[in-house]
Amino acid sequence: MRRKGWRWLAVCLSLLVFILTAVPVQAADPPAPTPENPVNADGWTFQIPLFNDWITNYGFLAQPNDANLVQGVPLRISMLTTMSSGLSLLGHTGAKSVSRVIVRQALNSMMWVTNPGPKITLSQNEPKETITADFGVAQTAGINFYQFTIIYTDGTQIYSRVVKVSISPKAISATALNPQTTTPTIFWGQTADITPGLTPANSTAQIAWTMPPAVAIWERLCPQWDWPPSIILRSLL
Repeated sequence: MRRKGWRWLAVCLSLLVFILTAVPVQAADPPAPTPENPVNADGWTFQIPLFNDWITNYGFLAQPNDANLVQGVPLRISMLTTMSSGLSLLGHTGAKSVSRVIVRQALNSMMWVTNPGPKITLSQNEPKETITADFGVAQTAGINFYQFTIIYTDGTQIYSRVVKVSISPKAISATALNPQTTTPTIFWGQTADITPGLTPANSTAQIAWTMPPAVAIWERLCPQWDWPPSIILRSLL
């Protein structure tokens, strides 16, 4: 009987100091690829005082930003460039402007290919041009990298920074929790693994295990003994 009592005491005391935390394991993010083309220096604009004239230089006035979103959310990436380069008199730049945009996507962070999917919208506001790439609704979770090539009507090309787009899986709520342990009985100095047993199995719910107060643990697991454990120890010695 005393041996059995010591066994239960070891289990209870180990649980008093054993804290479990369920931490989801996430794969490391893939490294950002080297830009396929060197990133251009920023563009600039200067308005001639008292006149509606501008001096501009090809380049980005606002680079495209990285994006973080969840599956099912529309993905749109915007950027701002100069409309042209040189002197525009009386607000006229002639035929110079952005003619088209090419979206390049990195595959496995090594090879670059053209992504023909995004719908490109150009909006001019002398001497600037707003460019928006509409990728539609984000469908596949993961991380992708893009670089934008801006082509002007005179053939000049400028290249954006590499943009990182992170798409997280759509949240799936848990409807039930059934914790399971691989080791139903543990002794002092041992550890045990506990899995949450979520329903549905593909739930994305985050589970954090916390221990109740030591008194509550003792009363629940060792109802045959009184608290505190020091009294129990003295009685068993």
